[in-house]
Amino acid sequence: MKKTGILILIVLTYSCQTYRTIVPTISGTPRHELKLKQPIIIAFKDSRQDTENSMQIIESLKSGLKIIYGENITFQSYFDKTEDNRVALKINIKEIGSKFGIRSIQYQTFHNQITAVSSNVTTYWGSAVSTAIVSQPVIQNYYVAQGYWVGTSYLEIALVDNLHSVKNIYEFPFAAEDIQNNTWGYKSGSIAAKNSWNKVSSHLLDLIDSIAMKINESD
Repeated sequence: MKKTGILILIVLTYSCQTYRTIVPTISGTPRHELKLKQPIIIAFKDSRQDTENSMQIIESLKSGLKIIYGENITFQSYFDKTEDNRVALKINIKEIGSKFGIRSIQYQTFHNQITAVSSNVTTYWGSAVSTAIVSQPVIQNYYVAQGYWVGTSYLEIALVDNLHSVKNIYEFPFAAEDIQNNTWGYKSGSIAAKNSWNKVSSHLLDLIDSIAMKINESD
């Protein structure tokens, strides 16, 4: 006769040895009805630890924004001074990619092994029955490792407002994450990175649209 209990311990460990990056794209409906007198200035800087494909990434973002906004935006160097009566959006790329991690799950099972021994002795004086019960706990450990990808996209944005009499610089982050099981290997890593970027890029377009509307109101 056996009684069994199960205890599950989850141990999380992370490994940054495997890293995947992507060349992000920006897509959206072209803003044909938008006609700004002064285009919005947009500048990019790549501050990632691993600047692999840096120029390709920045050119891809510029190309996507140009298709959407046309002559309503213009590009300049990140460190160029913003002219008076202009609005600039300085975008610092901090992360676009995914990292691989390992989640270790430890299963610990307890088996309560019970052994019963009995004896029957018959004598002149009658029969005697004796029983001995021995309980012996048995512990077994099992380990399972599961891999997954964490995709992260992170932009630090500085909005330089030289359009009004009181000049201001507003700074804020855009960040998003996505987690994918390691079902498809490196492809899962790319999916996690793309999903996180899609969340960030939609907010970026919303911000540019909002700036364009404010500029139109002040013209």
